[in-house]
Amino acid sequence: MFDRQAAAFVPVRGERPALLVGGTAGEGSQTQSAAVDAIFADGSIRPWPPLVHARVAAFAVRLRDGVLVWGGYDGASNARDDERRELPAEWLDERVAEAERQWIVLPTPALPLVALGVDATDHALALGARGELLRVDVVHDDGLPRLSTTTLADLPAPRLPESLGEHRIALRGLADGRIVVAGGQAAALRVARWRPDDADPDLADDYVGVGPVGPTATHAIHDPGSGSWHESAPAQWPGGRVAILDDGRVIKIATEL
Repeated sequence: MFDRQAAAFVPVRGERPALLVGGTAGEGSQTQSAAVDAIFADGSIRPWPPLVHARVAAFAVRLRDGVLVWGGYDGASNARDDERRELPAEWLDERVAEAERQWIVLPTPALPLVALGVDATDHALALGARGELLRVDVVHDDGLPRLSTTTLADLPAPRLPESLGEHRIALRGLADGRIVVAGGQAAALRVARWRPDDADPDLADDYVGVGPVGPTATHAIHDPGSGSWHESAPAQWPGGRVAILDDGRVIKIATEL
């Protein structure tokens, strides 16, 4: 039905439809697309206002008032890394009447985005390639939307997606304030970083990746009480797609040997 690859997907929420955003289209999937298609709960499909920027492998999340699209590239999915230009965020205000909706480009932090998720309070969570973590909201000043960001504790061992548009990093904030990062690639070897409170047996070691990058078998959990990150126990197999449930459990949807 949709001849597109590396598109972002936003699930249905209440009366608001699911959205298929951007990606590649056409013969061989070499042409980047700005198309947005709305998929309603009854199965009907309608074209939605197109993006300002055609983009491949973007990230998209639905917040309280609308949909935030961030990242992606304006080149075909097989373009070399140095040929890709990361794109600014765009915002679609779903409070506006459907006939008047349009995507608005937002001033965007210079963050090499590798994951975009949401927390339990309908804020976005943005993860950068060096482990930078931001809490993000869209606020309105004199009717004009802008991104409001708060810096959170960096992920000690940065993660990267396994491939463009595939095997993405899952990122989610839970109702108890924890943040879970799962999937992607990370340094295969680890070394413990010394802290003044290391003598306390109740505190977990703080690990930093130092080895070659490969598919990860663990997920990282941020504890808002201590402000530190902890690693989970490893899964039987590294790599593959993952999903994070409401309570923080991580499910491997598919793995590769």
